[in-house]
Amino acid sequence: PERRRAELAAFGLPHGEVLLEAISCTGRAGSAIVPAPGWLYLTRSFLCFGSSIAHVRVQAPLEKVQVHAGSSGVLVAHCVEVVLPRGQTLSLGFGSHSRREEALGQMRRARQRATIEATSGLARWRPLSISLRPPLALLSLLPAPLHVTVRRANSARADERQRWGSTAGGGEEMQLLAGEPRAIFSLHALEPLELACWIDESAPRPNGRASSYERATLRGRLAAVRRPAAGHAEWRELCLHSPAAGGSAR
Repeated sequence: PERRRAELAAFGLPHGEVLLEAISCTGRAGSAIVPAPGWLYLTRSFLCFGSSIAHVRVQAPLEKVQVHAGSSGVLVAHCVEVVLPRGQTLSLGFGSHSRREEALGQMRRARQRATIEATSGLARWRPLSISLRPPLALLSLLPAPLHVTVRRANSARADERQRWGSTAGGGEEMQLLAGEPRAIFSLHALEPLELACWIDESAPRPNGRASSYERATLRGRLAAVRRPAAGHAEWRELCLHSPAAGGSAR
């Protein structure tokens, strides 16, 4: 499989195309007289044939080809005829009737799937790659439980009636004990996040929860942005303050 994927990479397909099927066969395309041994590759959107012996590479979008069972000849037995977008024919031989029928079924299913994705618009929304980034990490150095809400910055500004500390905009609420680290994994990896943190020493409760950000005795907030190209951790320090005093975040 690793060798087949390496050979598929030589076709220069768009990023995100992954190998679904690799089938050994012979192929004859264009003005070639003798079929060359090689491999048929099927990806999510492309059909490819490659022969390292004959130095042949043929590729075409699946939704733009036609595939049908061909007549067996002396040079290409039990073949599948692939009509390429510009009218050329690629003849693929599979050596036996059963192998030909199995490959033909795989090619037709792959073409049907690619056609549905292309005509319905699903291909435009299909993720081509997933980039995993380090999470936003919180560490409380306070001797009391710290209450935190995290939400997207634009969701916090979208409705001025939303209170700080509210998760109405699709945020997350949590409580950190003294010295407890917490990693926050957000789907909004590249959007600014706003954090509201507070403790309430004047009104302790059995479950340790403060009443709200607005009524907390000590509180603070900051915005955090994770840069996609950052190669190192970026630190932000948040200082809590009373409602009547100014605060700072750096």
